[in-house]
Order: sequence, then structure tokens, then C-alpha cells
Amino acid sequence: MYNFSGSHSELYMRYYLKLPTALDLSVSSSQTIKLWRLNPSGSIKEIYLNINQFGGSLRNTGALQIATSASTWTTILSHSDLLAIWDGNWHSWEWHINLSTGLLELWIDGVRKFSSSNFNFGGGSFSTLQHFSLGNKVGGTWQSTWQALEADDLVLSTTYVGPDGSTGGGGTTPSDTTPPSVPSLTATAVSSSQINLSWTASTDSVGVTGYKIYRNGTYLTTTTSTSYNNTGLTPATSYSYRVSAIDAAGNESSQSTAKSATTQASSSGGNAFMSTTFNYGPCTQRGALGQTDCGTVRNDGINWNWGANPVDNKYTQTTAAANYPGGGGGYGLRQWKGDGSNVLSGPIKVEFSSPQKEFWVRWYERWENGARWSDGNPAYTKSMYIRTNGPSGPYAGFYGSGYRMYNQGSTGVYPSSNTGGWSSVYPGGVSDGSWHVYEIYLKMDTNGSDGIGRIWVDGKLVSNVPNVNWSGGNSLTRAGFTWFDFQNNQASPSNGKVIYVDTDDMVVYTSTPPNRDASGNPYIGPIGGSTPPPSGGDTTPPAVPTGVTVS
Repeated sequence: MYNFSGSHSELYMRYYLKLPTALDLSVSSSQTIKLWRLNPSGSIKEIYLNINQFGGSLRNTGALQIATSASTWTTILSHSDLLAIWDGNWHSWEWHINLSTGLLELWIDGVRKFSSSNFNFGGGSFSTLQHFSLGNKVGGTWQSTWQALEADDLVLSTTYVGPDGSTGGGGTTPSDTTPPSVPSLTATAVSSSQINLSWTASTDSVGVTGYKIYRNGTYLTTTTSTSYNNTGLTPATSYSYRVSAIDAAGNESSQSTAKSATTQASSSGGNAFMSTTFNYGPCTQRGALGQTDCGTVRNDGINWNWGANPVDNKYTQTTAAANYPGGGGGYGLRQWKGDGSNVLSGPIKVEFSSPQKEFWVRWYERWENGARWSDGNPAYTKSMYIRTNGPSGPYAGFYGSGYRMYNQGSTGVYPSSNTGGWSSVYPGGVSDGSWHVYEIYLKMDTNGSDGIGRIWVDGKLVSNVPNVNWSGGNSLTRAGFTWFDFQNNQASPSNGKVIYVDTDDMVVYTSTPPNRDASGNPYIGPIGGSTPPPSGGDTTPPAVPTGVTVS
């Protein structure tokens, strides 16, 4: 144990570590090697660093993860990155932790491997460093022979030390004059006021720390993500964008080739409350399976810590395979469902900053090709639960052969339609893997009979009910909608295997959106005002020509 003297809220900790290749733990349950524990004096009393197991043996599945006394585990090094230094050789590890700002960084052999400012370390100062004996375990059985887990040359400093530094207080970041590679940019207009940008990740000899975005030749903002949603734009207006990459030494790459997009036309309407293309790169909920934790890289305000349930060892994730080809970004949301009741991976959550009297939400959805709908009773899968501060709250989703919204805890007439239901979008009850776009609108009632509910499927209004009793007479419920979770609760598919459902290009409005449907109702509408293409794009050939003559 080491006791800190003085008051230090920021720390650089450098040491050398050798992980022997034969080091392992048994497969009886989730196993752990504890590396170190820091104890701050603020509201967060402990910060842990572990190698945690995810099925199989620790060496075959383990990932480096960190947690505090008030949060879940966050993946710092994925299994593949950890395995690269689990090679029986000495490697330099250096941590940078700032209790006040929530910054955490890790360098391996002088190369930055992780950086995030999304942690809540609770302020205060460091008091003790424990468990640097390296090798405590929780349960399980060690391998049959003893293995030495060696550490050496520990340095605690107020500045960066580096692999060759030997004392604290005077270190500097390694010299680097080489800029990162140039990113490749795409720009997609998704509404009359928003253009979504995405670009390829740049590479760098030390590590990329962010990307600068330029609009119409002027600097706009900097982000650590590989996507950005530019909102608040003018309808029917062309915008030009470029992106450059920056590294830890301040080197900036050349700007990308300019990409232009024109916002959709609109005469009126507000801005989106939230919009996402799930373009975080590949990640899993809560860092399951040793992958990047979506909650640490998401750039859209979605709460990813709502659950992390495995279905046949599959977790809610973002993946390029779930990307809707007609939208923005290169990734989409993939969730998993199994046979039976509530056999599904974890939902995600969208929270409003205050109770909302009305809101619109639009998303693109695709079920795995060959997925079948159950003929059992009940047979349902709920796209979302919508919550209030009161006892009742509606849900929306497939029920039987139709699609409907229904209010739990209350009675009355609610929006529903077989048009747009499962048997309509997937004739014969079997998915063909095609994308469809859904949109719902809810307006809270003021007197028990003037609430509104609308459902659009593929841009067509399929249900419009103007006399819904969403509140059930409860004043807390009537105050407004507070949040919703997505893809939660089901008792539906009978496929004999786990199947996936993909979601992408979700937009939420809490003020009147800019577009109008064929009946003049405000709505978000499909991207570009058209229905989605099949999963693989246009596969229908032209008609065979007739009347051909040869002379």
C-alpha cells in the first residue's frame, strides 16, 4: 500500500509489467485478476483495475476493465489488445487520472491506447494506492504451475513520465512531429435542419486524439468520435464540410476532400431533440465480451447502461452489419431475441430533460432474414416502453399481426393497425430481411379524452386516434412523458434459435417537426421522403424490351 501525501487530484502513474503467457484462471465462473485499487477522498471512494473474464478461460476471453464504487465496468483494453501485451515480456504502462475532470488515459509502451473524459471520479484527492501486489483473484482455480506476475519501476508524477522516465515532476509527452492520416468523409442530409457526418478513423504513430470539423471553410467544432450530427441548419441549403485529424502532440492532418449535402426543404418546424446513426464503431453494451463499452463512446445522449442481458452469449451492440444503407454513418444497433418470454438482450434508453406533453420518434428497423412470427397467444414484441412520472405508460410494437400503441394501467381506445403490422411488412409471416421505417406520435391528454396517437409505417399514416386517455386520470402521468426504452419485453418469435433485429437512423422531436404527411399532419418522415429499399438495395431488373427488329 502507498499513502499519498499532500492534496493531489491529478496523477500520472507509470510502471512496467510482465504478464506470463501461462497465467490463467479456471472456467467455473466469471474470474478476475485485480491489478490495483486507488482510494480518493471524494464521493467516489474506490477506483479498481481488473482483468475480467467473459466465458472460457481468463486468457482466452479476458479484457482490461476499470470501475468505481458507484459505476459498472468500462473496457479499457479489449481482449485482442490485452492479449498483444500478455506475451511474457516487459511493457510500460502509464495511467493519467484526473479526479476533477473525469479524464482517464492509458499509454502502453508510450502509445496512447485509451482516452475518455466521461468518468465520474467524484472529485477530492488521492489518499492510498492498494493491491499493487498484482494477482489477487476472486474464486476459480489457478493453473497447475505457479506463474510470476512481475512489476517494476513504479513512478507517480504530476506530469507525463513516458517509458524511459525514471522520476516524476519533469516528464514530457514523447516528441512527435508526424501528423495523422487524412480521414475520408461522407455527408448525408437527414432533415430540413440536420446533416449527419461520418468519416473513417485516422491512424497515427502515437495516437489520434480528435477530429476538427470545418463547415463552408470555417472551423466548426472538435470531436473525439468518427461522426457528427450538425443540427440547427437552414432548410433547402447546401453546406460543404471537411474534417482533419489531430494527435496528442498537436499535429493536424490535411483536411479531407470536401463533401457537400443539401438540407431538405421545409416551410416550418423545430429542431430534433435527439438524432443518432449509432455511428460509434463496433461496441457492446457495458463492454460485454471484452469489447468497447458503447456507453463510453456514444455521441448522442443514449443511455446504454439500462441493461446488458446475454442471449446465447450475444449482447446488444453496434455493428456495421446493422447499418441502414440509405441513412447516415456506417453502423447500426443490433439487438437479439430468443424464443419464449423476455428472452432478449438489453434495451437502450432515451431520456427527456423534462416531462414532454408530446413527442415524435422515427426509426428504421429490419428483422433477420427468415425470422418467423409466432402463431401463439400472446404473441408480441414491444418496440418501446414510454414512461411518465405516474403509474401508467404506453408501449408501441407488434401485437398479433398488427402494430399498435397501448396504455398500461388505463383503459380506452388506442392507436392500432394491421396495415404496417408483421403480416403486412413481411407477408407470410416470415421476414425477408428488408428495412422498414416506423414513426409514432404521442400527445398527452389534458382531460382524459383529448390525447392523440398516430402511427406511420413506410411513410404512410396507418392509425390516427384523436381521443386517447394516456394519463388514466393521474396528474403525475398527465405532466408528460419522461423517457422511453427501446426493444424491451417480448413473447413472440418461434424460430428455434436466437435472431437479431436491427435499428438505425433514429430521430426524436419534442417540438413540431418540419415535414407533413399526405394528410397535412406534422411528422419526421422517411429520409429523403421515400420508402426504404430492400436490405440489399434494388435487386429488380428492368422489364425485358419488346418489339426488337433486326435488319
